[in-house]
Amino acid sequence: MILFDAHFHPACSRQRISKPAGDGLSMSVAEGACYPGICCSVAETDWHKVLEYSACVCSGIIPCLGIHPWNAADFSDEVYGKLRMELIKGRKNGIPAGIFIGETGLDFSPSVLNGSRRENCGERAECKNTACPAGDRDCSGEEIKKQQEKVFAAQLSLSAESGTAAVIHCVRAWGKTLEMIKRYQPPVFIIHAYRGSPEITGRFAELNGYFSFGPGLMNPREIKLRTALLSAPRERILIESEGGNIEETLNAAAAVLKITKEKAMEIFNGNAAKMLRRCGIEFPCHAYVTAESPDIMHKSAHDSFAACSALSMKK
Repeated sequence: MILFDAHFHPACSRQRISKPAGDGLSMSVAEGACYPGICCSVAETDWHKVLEYSACVCSGIIPCLGIHPWNAADFSDEVYGKLRMELIKGRKNGIPAGIFIGETGLDFSPSVLNGSRRENCGERAECKNTACPAGDRDCSGEEIKKQQEKVFAAQLSLSAESGTAAVIHCVRAWGKTLEMIKRYQPPVFIIHAYRGSPEITGRFAELNGYFSFGPGLMNPREIKLRTALLSAPRERILIESEGGNIEETLNAAAAVLKITKEKAMEIFNGNAAKMLRRCGIEFPCHAYVTAESPDIMHKSAHDSFAACSALSMKK
């Protein structure tokens, strides 16, 4: 079985598949199954993890580097320069799928806008309070919004400049997100964990937007999420494993759409292939084990994974 996973992070890679490998890193290839996808960062501090994971598994994993809106305060001219160089190096070093931008975006939820004391941040890469640009003093929600918008604009500009996709996080900022996408015009973008209204969905679709849905679909009380899936153009729907299992997400999406699992796979993989071609990438499945040919493994990918696993264990 081949299935494209539109959004996951290195930290939760073990949850992506039913039968994870018993190595130092969780492999993205299960027995008789193939899960290419987009491995996303949230801060500069985890870019190396994303690149390592992408290199260790095989060419079907697309590294996605950027600054999450929760970590907007960590963005600087230096970080921007490093991100730009990583994009250049990715192409120069022959990363088959190139590098996407993200996870970037806007998050105007109260828990982010009110959590403005950096001294209470805790673990920087995971704490929502890091969005504060004001150091150790209190700052307003408007200041946090402005910082997020500045960081989002820089990353959308890089996406447009490099011709690569942007992976977007959007919470309670639909109008501003739409406005900035119109202004900076990334060639392709994916809004992950999508919950937008039917009205705004059409406007994103007109701008080359794709909509990714995750394990939340399994919750029957997630009416807004399920409505968003039903209102999204079928040719723009992707699925993701973030925080859960990709196969279960597939089953839930198929049930909501009232189609078979096989038909859902055909639709979602076809959409992924079209999205990737917009960035000059062919659907990256040639290097994987499949249900039809379980005895064939891409040797170089397997060897590099083993080497990286050994390196990870030493660390």
